[in-house]
Amino acid sequence: MNDIHFVKLENSGKVAIIDVEFTKDVCQFKWYLDSKGYVFRYTSRYHRELLHHRIFGCKRLDHADRDRLNNKLSNLRKATSSQNNANRGKYSTKQFTSKYKGVHFEKSCKMWRVRLYFKKQSFYGGYFDSEVEAAKAADILAVKIHGNFAVLNFKNI
Repeated sequence: MNDIHFVKLENSGKVAIIDVEFTKDVCQFKWYLDSKGYVFRYTSRYHRELLHHRIFGCKRLDHADRDRLNNKLSNLRKATSSQNNANRGKYSTKQFTSKYKGVHFEKSCKMWRVRLYFKKQSFYGGYFDSEVEAAKAADILAVKIHGNFAVLNFKNI
């Protein structure tokens, strides 16, 4: 297992995690936490560099465990914008009727409906009598269309 180093964030009591091999490169700068939970530094008055971009060496990537403070190389992976969107949790707004990702209650037929999106396309997983049954179907569909980037409602599917 690689050794890790904790990077102090100047504007919060939190720390970012990096592999020890990046310590010298990363710790020469002051790092901050933004409102979305990403770690960044200022490169000029109006420009920023994200810590995970500096470590991985490219801008199209994803935190596999969805923890933006975990910037270990083993947690970063190349990802398209569609794959990155697939690796998001459930949105938490009042318009959604289910506690599960990819599931909502369809009032017209009084059933739970499964629908996921990928590359601007809708994928339908059917209608179900129970919310849990629909969530399990959503997990199966998510693995089919998102692969390793799927965020599941249940750990064992």
